[in-house]
Amino acid sequence: MGRILFYTTSPRLGAIVCLTLLVAACGGGGGGDDASDASKGGPTAQRQTAPTISGTPPSVTTAGQLYDFTPRASDADGDILSFSVENAPGWAAFDATTGRLNGTPGNTDIGSTSGIVLSVSDGTNTRSLPAFSIRVVDGGLINTAPEIGGQPAGAVVVGNSYSFVPDASDADGNALTFTVTNLPSWLSFDAATGAI
Repeated sequence: MGRILFYTTSPRLGAIVCLTLLVAACGGGGGGDDASDASKGGPTAQRQTAPTISGTPPSVTTAGQLYDFTPRASDADGDILSFSVENAPGWAAFDATTGRLNGTPGNTDIGSTSGIVLSVSDGTNTRSLPAFSIRVVDGGLINTAPEIGGQPAGAVVVGNSYSFVPDASDADGNALTFTVTNLPSWLSFDAATGAI
C-alpha cells in the first residue's frame, strides 16, 4: 500500500488544501512475487552455460608410431558431455565419450589431413577446437613385413605335373623376391614369383 499527497489552493478557504490518496497494489490473480517460472525466462530462469574445450593436438606424427590426443573439456552445469569429430584421418579411431583421437598410421598414410575439427556438446550448446591438420612423415626405418599364403599340395602321383604359386603381398608396395629350401631335384623354382 502506498500514499500519494496532492496540494492545491482553495480560493474559498484561502488556504492550501492537502489531499491524501491511498493506493493499494493489486495482484494479477496471485501474489506479487517477482520470481517467475524458469520456463518463462523470468528472473529466476537458469541459463545454460556452454561447455569448454581446450588442448593442442600434435600436428606431426611418424608412420609406424602411435598418435594420441584427448582434449580437456568441462561443463559448469555438470551436464553429460559428448564429443564429435569432422574430417578425421582414416587411420585414426575416435571415442565420442572422451574425445580421444588415436591411431598408428602406416607408410601408405604419409601425407597431410587438414580441416580436422573436434567438438564437445552438453546437449544444448556446442564448442569446438580450432580446425587443425595432422601430417604423417616417413620415419625412414619403417618397413612392413610382406605376407605370404597359400596351401601347396602335399602329394603328387608319379608321372603327373605338380604346380604351386604362393599368394604374396607387401603393404609398402616393395618389390618381392622368393626363396626356397629343400626343393626336390625334380622341381623347378621361380624366385620372381615363388612358383614351383
